[in-house]
Order: sequence, then C-alpha cells, then structure tokens
Amino acid sequence: MTENLQPTIPDQTPTGKTNKTFMSSLTNILLPLGAVLLAMLVGAIPIAIAGVSPLDAYRELMIGAFGSKFGISETIIKSAPLILAGLGFAFASRCGLFNIGGEGQIYIGALGTTLVGITVYGLSPWLAMPLAILVGGLFGSFWAAIPGVLKARFGISEVITTIMFNYIGINLVAYLIRGPLVEPPGYFPETAELAKSTWYPMLFGSRIHLGILVAVLFSILIYILLWHTPLGYQVRAVGMNAAAAEYAGIKVKRNMIIAMMISGALAGLAGTNEMLGIQHRLIEAFSPGFGFDAIAVSLLGQNHPLGIVLSGILFSGLRAGAGAMQRAVGIPDAIVRTLQGLVVLFVVASTMLPQFIARIRSFRQEK
Repeated sequence: MTENLQPTIPDQTPTGKTNKTFMSSLTNILLPLGAVLLAMLVGAIPIAIAGVSPLDAYRELMIGAFGSKFGISETIIKSAPLILAGLGFAFASRCGLFNIGGEGQIYIGALGTTLVGITVYGLSPWLAMPLAILVGGLFGSFWAAIPGVLKARFGISEVITTIMFNYIGINLVAYLIRGPLVEPPGYFPETAELAKSTWYPMLFGSRIHLGILVAVLFSILIYILLWHTPLGYQVRAVGMNAAAAEYAGIKVKRNMIIAMMISGALAGLAGTNEMLGIQHRLIEAFSPGFGFDAIAVSLLGQNHPLGIVLSGILFSGLRAGAGAMQRAVGIPDAIVRTLQGLVVLFVVASTMLPQFIARIRSFRQEK
C-alpha cells in the first residue's frame, strides 16, 4: 500500500526528459513556420485590395523563387550573404550582444576585398582569392571590434554604436568610390574591376557561384565552434548569465570582444561574397539591406547555424519570388515590400512568444 502512494515525477525520468526535449524542438520549428504562414495570410489582405487573387500572387511567388532554373539560382545566390550575415548576428547573440551593425560591416568587408582585388593583378587565383576573402573578413572584424571594445571596457551599448557604425561605414565607402578609389576617368561612382583571379568560379552552368559553398562551410564551422570548443562554451555561458560566467572564472569582457570580432568577420564575408561573386567592383548601394534582413534570418533560424541556412533560403526566395510576382500579376512594389515587412514582423514576434508565455505563467504562480 505504501508503494502505491509514492509520488512520481515523470519529467525526471529519461522518457520525460526525452519528451520535453522533443516538444521543445517541435515548438522551435513550428513557431517560425507559423509566423511565416500568418504573415502570408495577413499579406493576402492588401493583395486582395489591389484587385489580385492572393492564390495567384503566391503561386507566382513560388514559381519565381523555386519553379525554374533561373529562379532557383537567384534564390541560392541571394541566400549566401543572408546566411553569412545571419551567422554573424547569431554568434553575437549567443554571447548576449545585439549586433545590428551587420550592414556597415558588410560594406567595410567589401571595401577590404576590393582593396585586394584592385592590387593583385597577375597573382595566382590560389593566392589572390583566399587573400581577398581573408582581408574582407578582417576588415569586417575590425569594424565590429570597436563597438565590442566600447561595450566591454566602458559599458557603452552595442546597439547604439553599431547603428552609428552602419552609417559611418556606408558613407565612408560612398566617399571612397567617388574620390580616392573611383575608376578612371571618374564618370561613375565605382572602383576599377577586381582582378579576375579573385572572382568566385561559377557552378552548375548557372549564376550560382562558390559563395554559397563558402556560406555553408562557415555554417558548419560556426556550429562546431559554438558547441564543440571551449571558446564556444564560454561565449554561450556569457550569453546565458554573464555574472555567473565571471564567477566561474570565464573572462566576460574578452569573450564579448571576441564574439563581436567573429560576428563582424562573418558579416564582412557577406560583403566579400557580393564583390567576388556578383558585382566584381565596389559600387554604391550594392547591398539591398542584407545586414538588416540577416537579423530576421537569424531569429527565424533560432540563432542556430542549420536554422539560419534554411531561413536564409526562405528569405532569399521571398526576394527572388517577389519580383516575379510583381511582374506576373502587377502587384505594386509597395505591397511586395509590405509582405516582406510582415514576414519580419511576425518572425520577430514569434521569437518573443515563449518568453511572453513564461512571464504569464510566472505571474499566475506568484498570484
């Protein structure tokens, strides 16, 4: 009789823990997907008001993104910088830092790559291309290190400094390509063409270039770094609880600076990707906001490298398909931008939902 009255705690059994982990993983998958579907549902309202069938519009969007060889190649091309910049945002987030300076770091990384590309004519591709990639990453890393030092040493919010450095980086590039780096005779605000030895080779007989493989490679490397190295453990520990990490002997300030430097390097590589794979010269406004979209890409991917790869493809598909949808059914550009904004809005809201539910439960327990 006594044995039958003993309380049981299922969550403490291996099966209970497994079920809890499974439900948590399922929630992490379903919430972002639900956010995207809800955004599409709300986005159908302005499409219908414009006199277009939402089903026809979304069908054209899918065809434009994944329904042809050209559409697939454009989706893949646009995904590479989103994945790299998204990885950068995620790495800083894992350390408890909000690096929204990805756009500026993309421009500075592109500047570093360009400086190499216009000076290595005649150098072997086996040296020129890795050098261009390395310098692009280093330039982005340097640009992010400054806000990182200001945060670690003086407690200055990285949100404010990275916003400011976005404008500084973009306008610095604009000045250089109109002045010191302008291509002779200076009719257009652009640099000279990069040496062909630095260009990414094309793949599969399409516009897809080596940059997508670079993005996937760094996704794997960042996963290994975060979850299978001492540095990754320290970065994640600081992000979870900086005070507890410092009490445990982890150097919080050093890890903050390192995290920002790696974050900036990844964003800088997104700029490198555009220079070596697409533009082949530095021009104004070469980035349509990759650094800002990368925030939503990272949030949708739960700040996990695999999730970021998948969400990067989704967002690039929206970019590639939106143009096709606009051409096919005549939707105004403003509605296309509204749809993209709704996706970002609902994705961000979905990431905050678990915290909101947890606070409600905590409030009820306190009462």
